[in-house]
Amino acid sequence: MFPGLESFDRSDLNLDRGFSMQLGNEAGREYVARLEEAADFLTQRISRFPNILIILGSGLGGLADDVERADTIPYDSIPHMPRSTTEGHAGELIVGSIGERDVALFNGRVHCHDGLHPRDVAFGVRLMALMGVTDVIVTNAAGSLNPDMNVGDHVVLTNHISLFFF
Repeated sequence: MFPGLESFDRSDLNLDRGFSMQLGNEAGREYVARLEEAADFLTQRISRFPNILIILGSGLGGLADDVERADTIPYDSIPHMPRSTTEGHAGELIVGSIGERDVALFNGRVHCHDGLHPRDVAFGVRLMALMGVTDVIVTNAAGSLNPDMNVGDHVVLTNHISLFFF
């Protein structure tokens, strides 16, 4: 998404122009200022930041227990980070390693159906991009109409039917 991140520099993203164009000048500047404040907060607390983010959905919070050398920061400690209100979603950022990979995990997601604006739902992912994340894995609990699928089977979703704004 952001080429050249091997020598990552926040100014390369030119966020002010991009968000200002999407949200209107003043709203865009305010949004970027909130992102920068949150990024500064994380920079002061986490010395290493991976390029992989895994967003844990329902039923996968246990993966957080597998993270080694973990730094854990509750969402409500991160400036402007929306809070997870879904039961069973811990609402925390975990940075550490799984096996030989350094990863960041959002242990719990936020949703528009919780009353949040889409730009607020996207805040965490945009913040992680600002921190240097280039790869995102989003997990969730999903149903299937395929009778050969069993509860607990893992699948890779390559598409979906979106009725979000219908």
